[in-house]
Amino acid sequence: MGPAPGLAGNTRPELPAIFVCEDLDDVSFLLRIARVPIDIWSVDVDGIWLENAPNGWQLISHPVAKERLTLLVRDIPAGGFRAGPPEVSPRHRD
Repeated sequence: MGPAPGLAGNTRPELPAIFVCEDLDDVSFLLRIARVPIDIWSVDVDGIWLENAPNGWQLISHPVAKERLTLLVRDIPAGGFRAGPPEVSPRHRD
């Protein structure tokens, strides 16, 4: 993993920390605001001190060992996945 812009297109870190999501709702929100393709990683936080960021997110303010990281999804397009409404079968239309 090399230098890359932040998910909102920032060229500098907002804080010297790693922002983490608590649940899929948080992940979904970040996917929607992303301006660049992003990856989703899982972090084993067992025994790691999580802090509250000024903006309400949780963060880790120290390096995380690569053994604690698992890549879940790679190269999600900016803005997240797009899905249209499900198609209704002609026999199920009113």
